[in-house]
Amino acid sequence: MPTTSPRSPSPASFEILRTRRLLGSGGYNAELLAHVLGPHGRVITVDLDPYVVHPAKRLCAEGSSGQVTPVLGDGCLGAPAPAPAHVPAGGFDGIVITQNTADIAPAWREQLAD
Repeated sequence: MPTTSPRSPSPASFEILRTRRLLGSGGYNAELLAHVLGPHGRVITVDLDPYVVHPAKRLCAEGSSGQVTPVLGDGCLGAPAPAPAHVPAGGFDGIVITQNTADIAPAWREQLAD
């Protein structure tokens, strides 16, 4: 699984352009990713903090692309239950993590498309 950081873009960074179903974190970043994915892209964004998720849900409902779904949960567990409502059939095409992490969470691999 390729990894990259915002300060050191690599060719893996641009694989997102061929993605349609993405798991990410952060409401603002999710909207930017949705814009990059185009009109058929879909982004699920997960955050632990209700003070982040609730305003993101409101803002997404009021004026966003309609392609982003903010979800309250532990992002290390991937898209939380009810998973069938959040994880696309076949899994996500990509996952963008914008917080520090020591390792790749098993749930992220499990929710990726083959």
